[in-house]
Amino acid sequence: MDVPVIISHRTAAQFYHAANRRDVIASRRDYGIAEPGIKASVIAGRIRQALTDCGIPQRELKCMDTLVFAPFGRSNSRMFSTHMVRTIIPSSRLLHVCHGLFVVGPELCFVQASMFQKA
Repeated sequence: MDVPVIISHRTAAQFYHAANRRDVIASRRDYGIAEPGIKASVIAGRIRQALTDCGIPQRELKCMDTLVFAPFGRSNSRMFSTHMVRTIIPSSRLLHVCHGLFVVGPELCFVQASMFQKA
């Protein structure tokens, strides 16, 4: 799995509706998502913890939507629903949540399906 991880689609929309998202960003806590050599399942657990701290209930994070830019970036883990982007997304349209974790900007949460394909 590529690091940094970019949260997209439904999971990104949940993030933008989460009550404590600004507190998590302001805390600058390192959840260890970008730690080298860890398995996708461990990364998923750490991302799930960060998003739960934002205020998203764990029951809604069984499968998280992520964005990759090339097929080799996808994860085979059932904890992720991986989507491949078909266009360039400037860094100004990504929000840095914590070390190793970004979320697409709110304007990209529900963009046209033609911009993405299931990886």
